[in-house]
Amino acid sequence: ELVVLSVGRLDDEKNPLLLADVLALLEQDGRPWRMVVCGEGPLEGPLRDRLRMCGVEDHVELRGFVPAGPALHAMYRSSDFLLHVSLTEGVPQVLFEASAAGLPVVATDVGSVAAVAGDAALLVPASDPQSAAAALRRLVEDPALRLGMVEAGLHIARAHTREAQSSFNVFGLSVLI
Repeated sequence: ELVVLSVGRLDDEKNPLLLADVLALLEQDGRPWRMVVCGEGPLEGPLRDRLRMCGVEDHVELRGFVPAGPALHAMYRSSDFLLHVSLTEGVPQVLFEASAAGLPVVATDVGSVAAVAGDAALLVPASDPQSAAAALRRLVEDPALRLGMVEAGLHIARAHTREAQSSFNVFGLSVLI
């Protein structure tokens, strides 16, 4: 199985209904795709309806809210890809979390995503399920690309730890604030 993870609130700005459309497109290629969605919000019911309408409800796990910590880390580690489909975004923490877990990322090119993700993500237009599905297929078919993205992601994750973000060098000495 190829496991696609989505982590985020189930509300309009996070665009979770698009997940059903992406999975429906992926299912057309005959590979064993599965999606795990971690999050809760007002669009949970409409997402369930959309999954049913697309005929992919049997290939999705809606986990609800998964708190940061061991349970969420396990979700990242047991997945193959992170799919982030927001319509608007600041600096999404999930990109750092996925990168730290060694997941290649497909994300919408909104807000600061491109600046934060760098080479650790394939960026796609917002609200474009065809582009998201094509990016996920590309990752399956290109192990070298996937490995390069994982390496870039690990570098980004190390650069964005609390320690790295709260320290600086003064006269060659590392100072933690």
